[in-house]
Amino acid sequence: MKNSTRTIAVTIAAGAMLAGGVATAGIAQAMPSDSNTCAPGDVTAQVSVGSSPTPQDKLFRIKFTAKPGVSCLMTGSPANLAFYSGSGEQLGVEGFQSEPGSAKQVRIDEQHPAEVYVRTPDAHTPGAPATSATFTMPNSGPGIDFKVAWPADLNGPAEVSPVSAPVS
Repeated sequence: MKNSTRTIAVTIAAGAMLAGGVATAGIAQAMPSDSNTCAPGDVTAQVSVGSSPTPQDKLFRIKFTAKPGVSCLMTGSPANLAFYSGSGEQLGVEGFQSEPGSAKQVRIDEQHPAEVYVRTPDAHTPGAPATSATFTMPNSGPGIDFKVAWPADLNGPAEVSPVSAPVS
């Protein structure tokens, strides 16, 4: 009888330690360090046309996805936004930040992307024939430079939002 009581007690203690270890591991994964800013090569960007809440505007979405195994922070709004034609000529479409000086941070990984919205006016008027764009995400230090394919023509000025978690 003493042996079976001792076996049950050891089993319960081992189960409690295992459960505690799993809970601790879950907490560590859920609250990663906030000092891991994204670096060049950690993140890819892709642009798509979104649905604008106002019919007179075009809305574009720049989606940032971390490469496999990467978890990092994106910060701020795209700076130095420039649009280019198919021949590589820079177009005269100006860009501006909707919230200058914003330092919002979003943690991204393979399962949790981040995004930036670009709103342009005159959706029903032919615009500049953009086929690519370049910009810099500030992060910390010199930032991360991106060159992306652009899916449609646009008119300026182009208003860019700060980085955020995806809106469902």
